[in-house]
Amino acid sequence: MGTRKRAMNGRDEFNKVAHMITCYAVHNTGIAFSLKKSGDNMPKIRTTSKASKIDTISNLYGPALGKELIEFSCDDKKLCLQVVWLPYQCKLQWKIIQIPVVYQQQAG
Repeated sequence: MGTRKRAMNGRDEFNKVAHMITCYAVHNTGIAFSLKKSGDNMPKIRTTSKASKIDTISNLYGPALGKELIEFSCDDKKLCLQVVWLPYQCKLQWKIIQIPVVYQQQAG
């Protein structure tokens, strides 16, 4: 049996992949993502390519968080920089949640 196979914990590996796909889905809203475990009927992660950034975050982290997001954006042509900031109102209480709040992309 290979070293990697012995050291691998299936649930832990799947959670790491799910976290990575979630981060990619938030930053790349024009692309559809789907992640399903072998043998499951429904995918754990599923996004559409036509959803907005707020819709994608709502889909991945829950509708309660999506309702709390406020979108601010700034576009600087001189620096070729576009910044979209999605802070959320702090009236929600979460135990552990990791959400990318600042999104930067080169314009052009």
